[in-house]
Amino acid sequence: MKTDLYERVSITAQDKIDNKYKFTNRLEDEHPLQKPMSFQYVEADTFRKHFFGFARTRITSIVRMQTRSDILANFYEPSPGRLLMHTLYADCVAQRMTTQQSLMNSLGVSAQKAGQLINRLIDTKVVTRYRHANDLRTHILVPSIEFFVTMEKHMAHFVVRSAYNTGRLPDSHLIASLIEFDKLRKQHFSTFMYNLTNFNIENYVKKVKNQDPEHSKTRLRLIKND
Repeated sequence: MKTDLYERVSITAQDKIDNKYKFTNRLEDEHPLQKPMSFQYVEADTFRKHFFGFARTRITSIVRMQTRSDILANFYEPSPGRLLMHTLYADCVAQRMTTQQSLMNSLGVSAQKAGQLINRLIDTKVVTRYRHANDLRTHILVPSIEFFVTMEKHMAHFVVRSAYNTGRLPDSHLIASLIEFDKLRKQHFSTFMYNLTNFNIENYVKKVKNQDPEHSKTRLRLIKND
């Protein structure tokens, strides 16, 4: 089900976005990132289509494991939390409404457990629940900006680690697009909002390299030679 919940905007119009959605540079009663998603930056499309693919792959994998009928089914347990996480992200990127009932039906656990999980996310402001404007019996779940930002940070860091492990770090167009989007954020966001949202790719690359035993040995040899 397509939706117009998420306005398509340019990051270059950040001043108008701040005013329209009342973003501030202060941590007051409501954390700015706890607001529900209401817009998407068109400049993020380059990397977000890849992240959408990652989420859909994870959804397919989780559902396949939960519906196995062979002997290995005895070793798998439902993963409603992870399935919910990836579904919320994928639906948002694809401009699809996430209805509570369809989500509960797909999580592979009882309605009671699914309801408890969703209510916990609502209580902690990870998602916001709305009634559908044209059908009051239908509830729509909208993820918070913080959820969306955190999901994309995790996926960005996964991409960096995978590229490093396969020797593709210098040639990754996806990583280049993440760095470019961070440059736009730094240019158009306040320092406060930039620090809350940026991917911090360069520092994560250093962290990954320092965790590599071979890289650490090389650094140690260089230090000794100095």
